[in-house]
Amino acid sequence: MNTNSKFQIPNSKQIPNSKFKNSKNAVWNLALGIWNFPAIIVFLSLLFLTPAVGRAGGPLYVNENGEASTWETSDSSPITLNPESGSCAAFSNSETIDKLDENIAVWSDIGGLNLSFAIVEGELGSVDEDNFEEFVDVINDGINPVIFDDTGEIISAYFGACNEYGTLGGAGPDGFLLDGNGIVESIIDGQAIFNCLCVGGCTVTPACGGGETEFTEDDLDFTMTHEIGHLLNLDHTQVNGDLATTGDGCSLDTDGDCDDLPAMYPISEDAADQISLTRDDEVALLAMYGGSSLNSFCTVTGSLTDVDGNPLRCADVQAETGDPADAIAFVSGALAEAEDDNPADGYTDGEGECISGCGDFILRGLDPDKTYTITVRPIDEEFIAGSSVGPCANGQLDINEEVIAGSVNCGAGETEDLGTIQTTSEGGVVEGDRDDDDDDSVSSAFGCSMGAVDSSPLPLIGIIILAFAVMVPWRLRKTP
Repeated sequence: MNTNSKFQIPNSKQIPNSKFKNSKNAVWNLALGIWNFPAIIVFLSLLFLTPAVGRAGGPLYVNENGEASTWETSDSSPITLNPESGSCAAFSNSETIDKLDENIAVWSDIGGLNLSFAIVEGELGSVDEDNFEEFVDVINDGINPVIFDDTGEIISAYFGACNEYGTLGGAGPDGFLLDGNGIVESIIDGQAIFNCLCVGGCTVTPACGGGETEFTEDDLDFTMTHEIGHLLNLDHTQVNGDLATTGDGCSLDTDGDCDDLPAMYPISEDAADQISLTRDDEVALLAMYGGSSLNSFCTVTGSLTDVDGNPLRCADVQAETGDPADAIAFVSGALAEAEDDNPADGYTDGEGECISGCGDFILRGLDPDKTYTITVRPIDEEFIAGSSVGPCANGQLDINEEVIAGSVNCGAGETEDLGTIQTTSEGGVVEGDRDDDDDDSVSSAFGCSMGAVDSSPLPLIGIIILAFAVMVPWRLRKTP
């Protein structure tokens, strides 16, 4: 396995529109390749309109009241996706749309979901570098574009030169419906771009490092699966990360050795294995779109504090048995009430920005027939900024790993509340007060989501917009 270094570049894309609020410049986390090859394989999560932030094994965006942002969707009101008419590398348009449909089904086939999609062709025509701006960053137009960038020129134009050789795709919501109080009610608009330039192999220009590189068909499929998860407002998760970081890690030559690494893990270690959803992936989506489907399982709740008794936010709380397939995680404070007083940074981990529930966690979907150990872990230091897990930029790195409950089991439909748990960690937060004069009801964390069109007869009360991008680094596989 190659070792990737990292660098960060700012996202200078802002969306000039006086009708909407512009938020921040994002920071991207790009994986660097070896063999003199600069900026390599990345997932981009394009977030152009976003509510407040959640994280890991849960929602990517929550509003300032601690409610996860979701699409209003049902069989009669599906999330519509509008693919363009172009091809993707060796795959014809119809073959690429079939792939999109198959990778949507990875999520929509989860039992108990109230989730429906409709792929509607014929709205876009062919999209290229000359006309993509007619569709990208366009809000509430009734179209959720899915673009297949066959030449890499759209990726290069939007994200900067050389990204066409390393950024496999991006997806996200670009519109949210606000209520009369300026609180996000739902996602109403979204978009996705998939980079097809190096699918099957390509030559990198000398200005971008030279050499040859290749994205496989598995890479393309997994990119679609992962980004659709973001489109649905799923955050990254670091469950079972030791599968990738211990021993030989995930071997591309061994089928199934990383099946228990989630589809929403921040790094693509083995695309073919990670396409299969884990229990953590499923529960995270069911918590938002599953209605009462998790009511027959065990739920564990609690609230963490640091050694001084302050709420401990951004700790990764994991429920585990002896089988990695059972692991489920939730980041403390992911559903906290919070306000971003500094929209330029896009986080709510500043002093006084978290208002209440800052150390709370909820682990849903646990098997009532199994006994779990509940462990607190720090977010891996790789998974900050563009590969972020959790609603904090980097404040979660002072957390100590420790078991907070050694033997937890509750019956079907029951909740076991562990109460307030004082940990040995430092870095807790001082909760602030809500600013009633603050009209910026949305802030963002890293990640992405997906969208449908607002079909309500009510007018849009408001929409907030931001240009944002999150990358999921890919372990580089390169042809010398």
